[in-house]
Amino acid sequence: MTPGLTAQSTPSPHVLVVEDDRETRDLVTRFLKQNGYRVTAVPDGRMMRKVIAQPQHPAHHHGYRQGRGNRPYRRPGGRGR
Repeated sequence: MTPGLTAQSTPSPHVLVVEDDRETRDLVTRFLKQNGYRVTAVPDGRMMRKVIAQPQHPAHHHGYRQGRGNRPYRRPGGRGR
């Protein structure tokens, strides 16, 4: 079977891993690939934005745009961090 395709020829989910620690990034990437995911792994937010900006990347087609993902976390009903 072709990597990234299931028996029904449906592409497997694609995960973007952003982790600055190389060992952790490699471990997570290996785990995801062994469990059938397609993985793009990058070391930081700068590289993440470059990957997402590429028209062929799945995140680009799901409405993610540069700058939108860098908002501070806000708890539901809370004041944020």
